[in-house]
Amino acid sequence: MASLAAQPLAGHRVVVTRAAEQADELMQHLAAAGATPIALPTIAIAPPPDPAPLEAARRHPGDYDGFIFTSANAVAAYLAAPAPVRPAASWVCAVGPATAAALARVPAWTPDRIPAASSAAGVLAALAQIPLARQAILFPRSAIAPGTIPAALAARGARVTAVDAYQTIMATASQALAQALFPAAQAPNATAVVFTSGSTARNLAALLGTDYQARLRHVALAALGPSTRAAMEQLGLDCAVQAPATTAASLVAALAEYWHARTTRS
Repeated sequence: MASLAAQPLAGHRVVVTRAAEQADELMQHLAAAGATPIALPTIAIAPPPDPAPLEAARRHPGDYDGFIFTSANAVAAYLAAPAPVRPAASWVCAVGPATAAALARVPAWTPDRIPAASSAAGVLAALAQIPLARQAILFPRSAIAPGTIPAALAARGARVTAVDAYQTIMATASQALAQALFPAAQAPNATAVVFTSGSTARNLAALLGTDYQARLRHVALAALGPSTRAAMEQLGLDCAVQAPATTAASLVAALAEYWHARTTRS
């Protein structure tokens, strides 16, 4: 039998709100740490409302000097087979290790710049040595992504084309399970919930109803990254755990540290 140190999350039921097709890695890390992972996809990935701009950008990659990807979903949409040919001398920036790994699966598109911080400031810092003035940059993104990165790059003189590569929609089929896991006026049937984006948090709140704060009050809420935490706080949800890096391993380690600290204090 594995020791408690080898399985620091033993006895914990951890709800994973990520889209079903993207949850496997996190579920596996949780199980390896001794947790019982529970899949509760609150989002699903769908094509953008208007696919024409993305298809135009796929047909004309040579129009761009640089490319910025901030999610594996954007990579999958832009590099869908047949993948566009990467222009010679172009640069590729990947925000976050999952995005970088997705790009590396198409060797010609392996990123050469990975920001240390997953933010507009991090992107600018990673591109600090590139003279961005008059450069044409393609930014495939979520349909609900904020305009922070394009605005920051434009301030340095770049010509940024931001195209909707995908959209996240609510996974309404999860509502019955959400209600069962977090019943009203009863103890929850889980000890933690992991949010991997602002959409996962907003959608779980919608699935639970207007009393979502009360239903989640006695559950440890974990965020993958600062933007997810900010979305949780806008919903009035307390973030107990924030992963120091945007990886499944980092999030699981942060959960283990959180519960170890609580056990030590008690």
